[in-house]
Amino acid sequence: MDNCKEGRYFISTESFSGHVRSTYTMGPVASVDITTCQDDLFEVLVTKKDEGVYTWKSDSIFMAGHIMYGISISRDGKYLFAQKFSGGLDCLDLSTGKLIWKLKTRADIACIYVGEKHICCSKSHNALILIDIASGAILQEYRTPFFNLFDILDNTHIFVHSHAAYWEILNANTLEQVEKIPDKVLRNDHQSLLLRQLYHCYNPDEQESEDDDIIEM
Repeated sequence: MDNCKEGRYFISTESFSGHVRSTYTMGPVASVDITTCQDDLFEVLVTKKDEGVYTWKSDSIFMAGHIMYGISISRDGKYLFAQKFSGGLDCLDLSTGKLIWKLKTRADIACIYVGEKHICCSKSHNALILIDIASGAILQEYRTPFFNLFDILDNTHIFVHSHAAYWEILNANTLEQVEKIPDKVLRNDHQSLLLRQLYHCYNPDEQESEDDDIIEM
């Protein structure tokens, strides 16, 4: 089981042989299941909390992407964002599987942060892109020369090792830098501990464990 945060929505992702399921703590969708079928098709089962169950089949699914990063959906429960094996991203209607828009690029799309109007994605190995959910247009690209897979701190902020010498906290809705943290702070396996501290800092309403150590920055 893999757990990740998608904005304010907490995703729990379980993967089995030919099957991946993501469940959501907030929003209208309870869970999404993707199962491998014949003829390169995938069956998608969507369970909405108040509207019942929807099922459809599609060839616009890259199973490995959802296993690694979870099944990303819009906060209003209308769209599913599907990474492509050959690069790019498809936005599909979550209830029917109808293609809404297609981002055509040979670059791999990895992590996806879902905001209210935009999604922030890791593009290939050295950039982040900001995409308009309504149109699929790329609004902004932010270069990350060192690494671009990110952790999500809260409803607005992501944490990325963008440069060899430092990490950045970025506003995921604008890709503007909020804070820069020197890499030396994260040496000696302190990354997970600092992430916990940053998460508590950006989520002050959640109680911090008394056992958490403190890193001086």
